[in-house]
Amino acid sequence: MPMLTPPPLPVEIESFKQLPRTEKVRVLALDWVENGAGAPAPVYALYVVKLLAFVVGGLYLIAATSDLGSIGNVAHWWHEPIVYEKLVILIWLFELLGLGGSFGPLTFKFLPPAVAPLHWFRPGTLRQPPWPKAVPLTKGDRRGVIDVALALVATALMVWLLVSRGTGKVPPGASVGLLDNRLVIALVVTMLVIGLRDKLLYIASRADLYLITTLIFLFPYGQMMIGFKLMLAAIWIGAGVSKLTHVFPYVVTTMTSNAPGRPKWLKRMMYRDAQADLRPSRLAFWLAHSGTVVEIGVPVVMLFSHGGVVSWTAVTIIVLLHVYIISNVPLAVPNEWNIYMIAGAIFLFGTHADVRVTDLSNPLLIALLGVGVVGVVMLGNVRPDLISFVMGMRYYAGTWPASLWCFRGESWRQLSEKITKASGLADEQLERIYGEDYALVTRYRMSAFRSFFPVGMALNSLLRRSVDDVEAYVVLDGEIVGSSLNGWNMGDGHMHNEKLLESVQKRCNFAPGELVLVHMESQPLVRNSMAYRIVDAATGQIEAGIVPLAPLLERQPWDDSPIPLTVTSPSVPTGEETSRR
Repeated sequence: MPMLTPPPLPVEIESFKQLPRTEKVRVLALDWVENGAGAPAPVYALYVVKLLAFVVGGLYLIAATSDLGSIGNVAHWWHEPIVYEKLVILIWLFELLGLGGSFGPLTFKFLPPAVAPLHWFRPGTLRQPPWPKAVPLTKGDRRGVIDVALALVATALMVWLLVSRGTGKVPPGASVGLLDNRLVIALVVTMLVIGLRDKLLYIASRADLYLITTLIFLFPYGQMMIGFKLMLAAIWIGAGVSKLTHVFPYVVTTMTSNAPGRPKWLKRMMYRDAQADLRPSRLAFWLAHSGTVVEIGVPVVMLFSHGGVVSWTAVTIIVLLHVYIISNVPLAVPNEWNIYMIAGAIFLFGTHADVRVTDLSNPLLIALLGVGVVGVVMLGNVRPDLISFVMGMRYYAGTWPASLWCFRGESWRQLSEKITKASGLADEQLERIYGEDYALVTRYRMSAFRSFFPVGMALNSLLRRSVDDVEAYVVLDGEIVGSSLNGWNMGDGHMHNEKLLESVQKRCNFAPGELVLVHMESQPLVRNSMAYRIVDAATGQIEAGIVPLAPLLERQPWDDSPIPLTVTSPSVPTGEETSRR
């Protein structure tokens, strides 16, 4: 099978194995410039087929279950409010089942490519309660029968809503009613209970977006449509605001390099010097922040225009923005989410442009949007240590929390031996498919990708403060660890921080120095610095401190020399030659 045939390795493997870690990162960072993640072409075809199945299958399902007519007459029923309701439930179900973002090889899931449902529906896998000390009946990190039952109930309710007819009130100008509010309430309550017991499933399903939107189903029709508009606009504007940093251009460079079909000369133009200086070029800077202007400004135009040329021009610009994002095939590959945003823009701001957001009057809806959306996004940008970057809408800002898991020797293989999970680590999956050499190179590709960003550069430097001999450790990006142990990953370093480390240590009992976590917190929007923590699985926190952003903006991905920092909780000396021994 072509998908099981890897492309040639970009290195001479025996020579590569002899290189120190920094040189391995340098070699693959330079290779990333033109080749990105180096995935075989059929991998990209897999994502295209999945996206087409979502679009075509979704249209058939909505048409067949809503008394709207055939898919061939979509232009006649596209405007029906139940269509948007079912689109929300469909994308929510898709994400819960691991078929949306965090699917397949570009998210370190090879066999199987969809891990989430195998994790949610399997007793004994890991879960992460957000407030186990404060919320009764949520303590523990083991998925039990009640957790599996809740996941199954949520899935069943979503399927029920998708296949049900519109039995609710028929809105003005519509031919069929809305979804049954009793089912909507049951789904919302179930997901809230799940969220209190397991933030993994809650965030993986993107309940931060779709639960709020589903709650809006419960408001009177006119207010509901206004709520839909404001919710969608908040996503664009929130994501845009999070990119008002020095770091976002780094996202544009690496994403363009990974995009299939882009000419290599264009990829090279994203960098100051494609062979020596991999900081973003001026072109990358302008592309990045031009996109930010579009992401913030165009939704404002859509909110306050009410049809005609202005509205449709704005909608067209937003559609093109999301088509461009899809064409880049960004890591995490949230293609279906982009389709949802495209459909929402056309439906709400094109077809229903006459709905005026200035008519918002329901105090409960105002509170829901103000606290549940705007408040959460603001908190996530100002105090990213308190809120998942997903809930803070910092998806592609480049200021993600991240971690390195440092295993002495082959001790990392204990994870598969002692922890219940749905799939092996990426290295183990790739060893079975392509062999150990390809697995090794892929591991360092991820290290190279992370190292393009200031957070990765900081992690590289902190490695030498964390372990006595870097070359004696297998250093795995936290995303690779989290993908396997949590059943989901999409760049959220909070999913593989000390909480996951504690669960791992409980099961594996690593000796002191055998597993060390180096964790970087996300950069707050209002500060040009990042917090770090170094934690030994066996003995606890070694050190915590603050790293300034400015020096990192002058670095190359392979530079692991000491960085200026402020130690706030030392347990070891802090000179330039400091190492933990």
